Amino acid sequence: MLPNSNNRDKTPVEFSIVFVEASLLIEYSLALDLGLFFQPPKSIKIVKEVLKVNDTLVYSRTDMLEIGNVNSLAGLLIDKFDNNTSWIFDLAKKNMIENELFLTNGFKAMFSPKLVGIMQSWFSDKFNINYKINLASLSSITTARARRIEEIVDSLNLLNNHIRFEATSNNEMRLFSIIEDVTIFAEEIESEGTLKFITLINMVLDAVDNGSTLVIDEFDTSLDIASLLSVVTVFHNDEINTKGAQLFFCTHNPIFFNHNLLRRDEIKFVDRDDKTKSSILYSLSDFESSEVKKDPNYMTDYLMDKYGAVRDVDLTVAFLK
Repeated sequence: MLPNSNNRDKTPVEFSIVFVEASLLIEYSLALDLGLFFQPPKSIKIVKEVLKVNDTLVYSRTDMLEIGNVNSLAGLLIDKFDNNTSWIFDLAKKNMIENELFLTNGFKAMFSPKLVGIMQSWFSDKFNINYKINLASLSSITTARARRIEEIVDSLNLLNNHIRFEATSNNEMRLFSIIEDVTIFAEEIESEGTLKFITLINMVLDAVDNGSTLVIDEFDTSLDIASLLSVVTVFHNDEINTKGAQLFFCTHNPIFFNHNLLRRDEIKFVDRDDKTKSSILYSLSDFESSEVKKDPNYMTDYLMDKYGAVRDVDLTVAFLK
């Protein structure tokens, strides 16, 4: 559904996330009034903002600011915070700005720059979103990472030739294919699937090395199913994924409906409501256990529309009309 697409729709755009960093369970949610979709931009208004740490409310901000149990942030608060609690609370409540986040302004300045720093570092270093995988992301890798990728690709024996990264004159990495001692730009000779898989290997290495969260849209575009399944198993392997990296991906391929590959709570559906034109998200684990067969896959029931999220597309009827 288009957000805020008509004057009657006053629903704010909402965002929420839960993650663990520095042994802290951090929950942050945000609701924004962005104005009407495709209309001249207006000043963004923060409708709601909530921060919880270790299941304890730190603050909740709507039109008014509610301060929770900040004492739960022992060791993270600014120096001499306890000596100025009343003054800080009063100052914070009087100086909220409706189009600025309290998190990165008042809270950071007056309460806990350490906690905000932890959160900002997680977003910048451990939350990697990719809408389209391309070679551009390889240009800034280190020489050590380049050699690791080369070793992995060679060990898989996927290509009839070798690949090699070389630094250009401006210190950017460029991928080459070596065929009978002839060096060629990889994008001129390799398939799109091969290039995407090599780029994906770099993203997986980055996630596993840093314990980060990797989000990929159109995960299965141009990639063979064996390669995709191998990526998923890396994240499930405790000997490799020692830092708890996570993979979120969108796909149209029902081959992933296999209980040996993914748990029921790891499989999510996105289904469209034809009346409201909006989409809803739900999990396979939302269905009763008796409704979900424990055979090697759930694919058959899914294709029979037992779980929803299947569109009835018949091109022959459309073409005949």
